[in-house]
Amino acid sequence: MTTLSERIQPDDAENLGAQLPDELGRFLEEVDDVERFDFDEFVNRVTEREEIGVDDQADAAFHARVVMDVVAETVTNGEFEDIERQLSEDAGYGQLFEIAEKAKSPA
Repeated sequence: MTTLSERIQPDDAENLGAQLPDELGRFLEEVDDVERFDFDEFVNRVTEREEIGVDDQADAAFHARVVMDVVAETVTNGEFEDIERQLSEDAGYGQLFEIAEKAKSPA
């Protein structure tokens, strides 16, 4: 969640955090400086925060996807779409939404 807050606009992070349980939402309030970085850097930062090692970046990417799936299930569709739209401006972030997109698709 902290890595996400480093990438999205502070007002979007605040809106998103307000819809999440305090245990998750608080991580979105810790960062005020927004940086523009690609999906690979996003995964690198998640890997560092999880302290799982560079060889396990696939695990970090999967964990980030699972978190986004939980977020998608928790917040309003409009808020989730705002976050997805903002991140989708950079190539690669579509991967972050793969699990959530599958969950939205009718069976």
